[in-house]
Amino acid sequence: MSLDPVILGFLRYAPLTGYQIKREVDNSVGAFWTTSYGGLYPALARLLEQGHIAIHSDSGDSRSYQITEQGKTRFRRWLLGPTAKPVAKDELWLKIFYATDAELPSLEGMISQRASELEQSLEHLRKLPEQANFLGQGQVSCLELGIGDLENQLKVMSYLLGRITSRLKQD
Repeated sequence: MSLDPVILGFLRYAPLTGYQIKREVDNSVGAFWTTSYGGLYPALARLLEQGHIAIHSDSGDSRSYQITEQGKTRFRRWLLGPTAKPVAKDELWLKIFYATDAELPSLEGMISQRASELEQSLEHLRKLPEQANFLGQGQVSCLELGIGDLENQLKVMSYLLGRITSRLKQD
């Protein structure tokens, strides 16, 4: 999936600059969707060319965009259309999968690091309701799903670390 629905979704609420869109992505949907400036600005240019967004204001260094009626129609089609099956690509999971019983303890540092990152992400998501400008039923539900997903991942990482530690003590 392209960044187009992400951009159009945020522009439905208010005109934003590319920097503001990136910040909003990082602060809200960043737990399950990411973007870089290298992907964001070409997507903005494409949406502008297609007529899905328009320039709201342009002050040289800072250009803000707004969604057009055509963009709203496209977003709504995407929103109500079918979704692709999610595919998780996680290099750590791949390493864990391929590690032999003898190699798995060597991944303990990476697994601990991931557990720490998951804890930080959970802390961030739990604070979002205090910081959010808007929290409709969709945002609240998504936030709850994200928190539950991160809690489950953290539980599995902790379990795996416990198994590694137990195995090391046996050897």
